[in-house]
Amino acid sequence: MWQEIANGFLHNANFPNCVGAIDGKHIRIINPEGGGSMYYNYKNFYSIVLLAMCDSDYCFTYVNIGAHGKNSDSSIFKNSALFRNLENNTSNLPVPKPLPAPTVSVTLKPALSLTLSVSAHSSAHSSSALRLSVARFSIVLNTLLDRRRPKCGEY
Repeated sequence: MWQEIANGFLHNANFPNCVGAIDGKHIRIINPEGGGSMYYNYKNFYSIVLLAMCDSDYCFTYVNIGAHGKNSDSSIFKNSALFRNLENNTSNLPVPKPLPAPTVSVTLKPALSLTLSVSAHSSAHSSSALRLSVARFSIVLNTLLDRRRPKCGEY
């Protein structure tokens, strides 16, 4: 499964060795009765947080939804099953491979790394930044979720 996803990122976004794009989004809600400030976020509205990972075809491979809006993406991620699987190395990820261009790799966690171009202003760097932007799935979430105002059903 992971190798198929990595092949998809290489083919669809020209982004090698990537097995998922992770992002968090605040979904606007009306503060539940008794919710206090638990749902109030740094963007100054009430929300729950959707933390998700998707493949290069915009298919979700992991979803965690419902955390209080006051929590940061990183704290939600650190308390997720996905993080525990990565920490315990139980996800059966492919063995890391070298990237095709001169790079400097910064390891955030064993399974999470950020790769930076050696020359900061090269066209390769600009191209890498563009590929990273394409690889992220924020556009899909912004399209699917109209976050301007909550849409509430009848209760």
